[in-house]
Amino acid sequence: MTSFSRKLLLIPAALIVAVIGVIAYKLWPVLNPTIVATAVSTSGCDLHQSPCTMQFDDGQQVTLSISPKPLKVMEPLTLEVKTTYPTPWSVEVDLIGVSMNMGFNRPVLKEGGEGHYTGEAMLPTCIRQHMDWEAHVLIRTTEGYHAAPYRFTTVRQ
Repeated sequence: MTSFSRKLLLIPAALIVAVIGVIAYKLWPVLNPTIVATAVSTSGCDLHQSPCTMQFDDGQQVTLSISPKPLKVMEPLTLEVKTTYPTPWSVEVDLIGVSMNMGFNRPVLKEGGEGHYTGEAMLPTCIRQHMDWEAHVLIRTTEGYHAAPYRFTTVRQ
């Protein structure tokens, strides 16, 4: 291969690297949203038993309910969020494996009126018998994302 042929191969390689860089730049905010406020639990709560409510420093609240109960992996789950934030741009629930990366699992919920949002999700199965999860309710407002992290554990059947 001549020197000229090698230089010609560098052009498509540089274009591929540039395209990958632009894609990574555009996807970064989606995969890692900027959180402007994090809610704290108003009481000890178990999502396997009942809906759980959290409150933000500004007094706004968010309640998460997941059904059917008890929560299981590889079964359809219904997510319900109620929030006192007036007209958020979107409400999402990011389901994150605490001790193991379980992939991207962030359904966008549909508005049902009066601060009520619903959607469906499924927790992937894990090689571990017990798996700890965090369900981050992400409420997008004009200020940015407001997050409410709920923890729960699933047991593989």
